[in-house]
Amino acid sequence: MKNKLTFIIALCIALSLFSGCRKGGAKPSPSPGNATATPAATANANYSFAVGKYGKNEEGWPKSKYEYELPLSRTDEAFSLWTVNYTPQYLPEDGYAGLSMYKGMREKTGVNINYILVSSDTRAENFATLLASDSLPDIMSQGVYFFTSGTLQDALDDGYFANLYPYLEYMPNYCWELWDRSHDSDILDTAFYRDDEVVSIYGLYSTPLTSTGYFLRQDWMDKLGLGKAGELKTYDDLHGVLSAFKTAYGPEGAYPMFIFSTFELQPVNWVGYNTTPYTGRLSYVRVKDGKVQFCGTTEDDRELMTMLNSWWNEGLIDPNYGAYTSTNAASNQLAAGKLGYVIFTPSEVPGFEASCADPDCRFEPVQRLKRTEGQIIEWGLKPNHITYGSCTVSAKCANIPLVATYIDWMYSDEGSDWTNWGPEGELWEYNDKGEKMLTEFALKHEAGTAWLQDCYTFNELADAGIQIWTRNYAYEGGERFVNMFNTWKVTDYGGSYDWPAGVKFDSAQQDEINSLFDDVNTFFTENFITFFTGSKPISQWGDYVGQMDALGLARIREIYQEAYDAYKAA
Repeated sequence: MKNKLTFIIALCIALSLFSGCRKGGAKPSPSPGNATATPAATANANYSFAVGKYGKNEEGWPKSKYEYELPLSRTDEAFSLWTVNYTPQYLPEDGYAGLSMYKGMREKTGVNINYILVSSDTRAENFATLLASDSLPDIMSQGVYFFTSGTLQDALDDGYFANLYPYLEYMPNYCWELWDRSHDSDILDTAFYRDDEVVSIYGLYSTPLTSTGYFLRQDWMDKLGLGKAGELKTYDDLHGVLSAFKTAYGPEGAYPMFIFSTFELQPVNWVGYNTTPYTGRLSYVRVKDGKVQFCGTTEDDRELMTMLNSWWNEGLIDPNYGAYTSTNAASNQLAAGKLGYVIFTPSEVPGFEASCADPDCRFEPVQRLKRTEGQIIEWGLKPNHITYGSCTVSAKCANIPLVATYIDWMYSDEGSDWTNWGPEGELWEYNDKGEKMLTEFALKHEAGTAWLQDCYTFNELADAGIQIWTRNYAYEGGERFVNMFNTWKVTDYGGSYDWPAGVKFDSAQQDEINSLFDDVNTFFTENFITFFTGSKPISQWGDYVGQMDALGLARIREIYQEAYDAYKAA
């Protein structure tokens, strides 16, 4: 079975690259007035548009969610949708057209969708071909992630992607979700490229979610009298547990701690240092005291590598880390009961516990650790509302109002419920309490429960919509895994180092960044990890940062600083 964490690497990076330019706190109204007066938008019994049928608050946002009168269209129009399915081997011969949820969408909405499923390995190449021939499909899942021919402003100006701002009045549910979530996040800075420009519709979690974290072998802790995994607070606490694991289980060939070949897949596990040791790409930025810094080059990174190198020297970390591109790549070690501190998504835990040779094997989550108990974490943990999925609409789409309405239906209560669960009796059924619970078919399928749902219903790894993420745990005992997410909540998060989602670059700035980045990134990915293993002593940290600056990082940092300062001054 494939591992979901494998796909998170590039996607979580991409979310940080396509943001708007608005000053935080500005709330553009999704009420563009007459800009939507296109022929397809006129009053017509053939369409169930929402325009003019819902109330707005004082700032122009919908007061509540909107329920559509179905069908949305009676014209039998068809649109193309370019997307990906990561487990296509489990699709019927006719693809999505043969799946109950997708057939039901067509019957409910009256909108015909011709799905273009592209392999995950060839999407970038396929997108480039479509772009070169100026033949983008009507809807493109994650379109902004694959447009590399300039800025997103270029994508609008050159007539590739539609500016969806004029059509937001057709999208009351999406707009309501943005407004409701804006009170605890900077989601509007991501959703709006400029005050009057919306390039992409973003997938949303039903509630904010960070999907991964570290887990400890709680059964080992119980046997050694080390307390509860969720009660550890600092890295010193963790070091004591790992050392005890090493003493007790190291002679049996076990290693206390697991890391990925890139250290991290999501930048959340070492935020006590206000940075991330992700080595796959120099991609995470922070602002300290008004100065732009790249994670992987800061004093906090040097101190983190110093600590982790000492753990490496003590034999606390599995030396086979280079082979662990996903949790699944460590499945043999996990099955043999040889790892004590591992990164999981909660949905992976029951499978790995069941496969372990030790019948007592039990993993429990560890909270986001701090350097000291009183520390306020300042980077990396702002509320995460946005999934990996999204969509753009082609500027050449023949009926953007209907496409916008169709997309918005998926953000309605009825639409999100249908797209996440599909029809009763296939993936779910009611229990005696009237709760939706997964069927034996969903729980026992060889694809795995989470992957099967992404295949048969809403795929949050690619598509726009709302992911009701608790669906993965709708079975007896599943509440244990839902509660695991609560361990990772940080109620005193500061966030003063967070890079604002509203900062953007103009075409000249982006071109200069692109021209310098490859050499800098290559040096980073080849050298950062050496401080962990000790093949390069920490005393050479200054030389390492200086060499990156000479290769172009100093200029890249200046450009980021210019863009940040302009954002703050706006």
